[in-house]
Amino acid sequence: MGHLKQFSSNELVINKGEAFEILNFFFGSFRISREQLTNEDRGFAQALMVEAVDASNSMGKIEGLFKSSASPYCSITSLAKSIVRQSITSWWKNGKKNEVVIYNSVKNTLTANFKSVWAYRVETGEYLY
Repeated sequence: MGHLKQFSSNELVINKGEAFEILNFFFGSFRISREQLTNEDRGFAQALMVEAVDASNSMGKIEGLFKSSASPYCSITSLAKSIVRQSITSWWKNGKKNEVVIYNSVKNTLTANFKSVWAYRVETGEYLY
């Protein structure tokens, strides 16, 4: 979680209001309004959310693997089947119902890693990266 994907203007799928909500979710309130947000800000917010969803999804799979392997009598075959079931369930949950879980540890790590980047942007109008 050290480097965020960068999006071009035509790859942005969130609007200024959604970007504002995402940035507020990660960093709390700053002295900037939604009207002041640029396409670069929208890209930054979108990248934060993509990273949060991807990392949380990975953690969910690891959690599922841990739960499925906790039994001392678990065979490799049943473990493999459980991983496949967990992946399908996770895909179905995240891809079909649009229900996304973002783990607090993921949110906190992203906030810690990128708070100075956002604070610098708010103060200067530029990004550090």
